[in-house]
Amino acid sequence: MKPLILMMLLSLSDLAGAGSAAELFIRHQAEHLTDYSAQEQESHLRLLTAEHPAQATLHFRLGNLLARQQRWPEARLAYQTALEKHSGHPDLHHNLAIALDHLEQLPTAIHHYRAALQASESRQHRFQRAAVLKRLRQIEATQP
Repeated sequence: MKPLILMMLLSLSDLAGAGSAAELFIRHQAEHLTDYSAQEQESHLRLLTAEHPAQATLHFRLGNLLARQQRWPEARLAYQTALEKHSGHPDLHHNLAIALDHLEQLPTAIHHYRAALQASESRQHRFQRAAVLKRLRQIEATQP
């Protein structure tokens, strides 16, 4: 088991500004999914991401849901998509790094851990820098 904890506390406002009325409605829908089962949440998030593919927050939330179920290949894809929509957010890099770490794609995980640390210097983030630095040192020590 990897020592890092997936950070899933990123709020919708962290990834996007106030936006249009439609964006606010989409965010409201995504925020109220916790009243449903994991299967219903996934179904709803997949529908929302299909209808609103540019919303990084929806892809991030889908990644978090999949990560909680340890469905790392799917979580990786959702985080990568979120990062394509909203590049540079430290929590997106962090969660993608964790998914890659679980998939043992260590060189790419290292890249995203470093990107998370770098982005966290200028932006608000939810992960513990010390834990990321520790894990980064552990991985780098195993690399040729």
